[in-house]
Amino acid sequence: MQWLFVCFCLSASPVWTREFTPDPICTPSQMSGDTGVIVTFDARVPEYAIAIRRANPWPKDPVFAISFAGPQEPSISTSRHQLSEGGTVLTVTDRGF
Repeated sequence: MQWLFVCFCLSASPVWTREFTPDPICTPSQMSGDTGVIVTFDARVPEYAIAIRRANPWPKDPVFAISFAGPQEPSISTSRHQLSEGGTVLTVTDRGF
């Protein structure tokens, strides 16, 4: 019974813990010549970014959409995409996809 009382008292007091801070930027990518995809997650913001590079300039469309292969075939679309100078890199940023 005394052990239970000690546990109860300790649970009500402040506990010293370690802080965990992940590396703020995670960047998986796949490049092949002039074509490639870079996905970035910046934990400091937090924000995701997808940058897709291709040899020919992207068309200037008002909406960008991308579908993913898989059993549910999820897709995302946005009108907030940006093209690089020259139009060969399309970038989309968001707080979650």
